[in-house]
Amino acid sequence: MLKLKFVLLLLVCTTGQAAAEERKLIGSEILDLLNNKTYQQIRPTTKYRIEQIFQKAGKTHFIVNGEIQHGLWRVEFDQYCSNWPPAQDWDCYDILTNGPEIVFLSARGARYVFVTPLP
Repeated sequence: MLKLKFVLLLLVCTTGQAAAEERKLIGSEILDLLNNKTYQQIRPTTKYRIEQIFQKAGKTHFIVNGEIQHGLWRVEFDQYCSNWPPAQDWDCYDILTNGPEIVFLSARGARYVFVTPLP
């Protein structure tokens, strides 16, 4: 029983450290991270294969099970911003990293977690 308590305590301490390592990126880091890269969404859903391609020219492609939506992206005030026509509005997100994960954090607190897809 003592071993189990120790293992649980160690797990709680380790989990707390992992969350503490999450870091908000600034504009230049966001550009370096996204330009000409493709990422796969792993949370909040894994029901569908979701990928997003970020082209250097400011175009982005959101792919859900092979269906493509075309949009635009830019970095503004240390945030990633996207627009999905025909909508006129741009939505902006803080970008956080924690190891291989990239978190898109909305103003309302929604978290969309991506990782670089495997080849």
